[in-house]
Amino acid sequence: MRRLLRLLLALSFASAAAGVEPKPNLVIFLADDLGWGDIGANGSDRVATPHIDRIAAEGIRFSHFYAPAAVCSPTRAGLLTGRNPFRLGIYTYVPNRSPMHLPRGEPTIASVLRASGYDTCFVGKWGVNGGLTDPTQAQPGDLGFDHWLATQNNAEGSHLNPGGFVRNGRPVGRIEGYSAQILVDEALQWLRARKDPARPFCFFVWFHEPHRVIATPERFAAPYRARFPGRAEARDESGATEGKLPTIADYLGNISHLDHQVGRVLTALDELRAAERTLVVFTSDNGPIAPGSSGGLKGGKTRLSEGGIRLPGVMRWPRRITPGQVSDVPVGSIDLLATACAMAELATPPTDGASLLPLFAGEPLVRATPLFWRNAAGEAALRDGDWKLVARAAKGGAAHEARDVAGAEPERIARMRAALVALHADTQRTAPRWPESALPRAKNRSAENN
Repeated sequence: MRRLLRLLLALSFASAAAGVEPKPNLVIFLADDLGWGDIGANGSDRVATPHIDRIAAEGIRFSHFYAPAAVCSPTRAGLLTGRNPFRLGIYTYVPNRSPMHLPRGEPTIASVLRASGYDTCFVGKWGVNGGLTDPTQAQPGDLGFDHWLATQNNAEGSHLNPGGFVRNGRPVGRIEGYSAQILVDEALQWLRARKDPARPFCFFVWFHEPHRVIATPERFAAPYRARFPGRAEARDESGATEGKLPTIADYLGNISHLDHQVGRVLTALDELRAAERTLVVFTSDNGPIAPGSSGGLKGGKTRLSEGGIRLPGVMRWPRRITPGQVSDVPVGSIDLLATACAMAELATPPTDGASLLPLFAGEPLVRATPLFWRNAAGEAALRDGDWKLVARAAKGGAAHEARDVAGAEPERIARMRAALVALHADTQRTAPRWPESALPRAKNRSAENN
């Protein structure tokens, strides 16, 4: 036994002498309905987001960062799995008690990392099944998370004292406080209470903010009240008024409060001396609704025009990303699974994404599958380099892009159209089929519900 102990100690010292580094950590922040123009790093002069901006300044900002979809549930499924959500049967937002769910056993970022020795945690809006206590559907724990605190959809009531929380399969109901603060409290408590702090960690913070119904601590809304005294109105595509929104000050303060909670996590990483070896990602699930800002991009939530799917995307990893980089290469959250696997030096499951590690090093990105999208409104889109094709099943004009140049490049358009048709057919080969009742009724398909 003593010889064995001496051998183990010798191996341990040899590893330390060889400079074997622990595997890097991963933190993924996901905002809800935050537009491309809703952070300072993308040029907004109306809202203060110093901590999100810090991630960009100390890392890389992607000017063309895309969601896998234009609404919440498909984006969440695509981010988790690195696969187009239509492959997974997540066609639109998943309402409460829906049979639609992410398949059990589908590889996710969390499951792949957990299998290689990572501690994993999820807090926030889950959105990829119809019920967090339904034993027939995969839950966060089944998809790779050791610890989780989640709501099935939005914060019940509002962001203040929200309800509907389930922790590790047990309903806990309403929790006092503001949603973003509740989630970060839970994540940091988990992070600091881990039994073996030397193990690598991966945790997701998927905020409910700034999805309405808005509730904002006054200290974050107050700085905006003098400059933005008004209240915007939401309008549908015909221009008809749908209803009044929160005050603009409350909305902007909501984003600043979210940003403050991001800052708490960054501070904790500094205190734990983990920041240098942690990849931090911040993005959103889809484009904004009023009074959110797409930063001048056409369209918004639910649409495949740029304002619906092009979002904030900033990352920091001090040991691998040179500070202050800006990339205009089209990438997205569909790429995070491949990136996480490359980061941890693991084999990558089948994916529609690509590892972003080459971009971190200033090298070209190799993408086997083009970025492509579908939505429940019958639109489909494909991005190929500087070109984007948007096809619409319904009659109508151009799909809200900057310029319609299809007539000038017929061969390119024909090639992109063929690729889009082939990709769509491929996604449907093995996609689950749900009863029609699983899809949200038309009257409930508004941006308010997802």
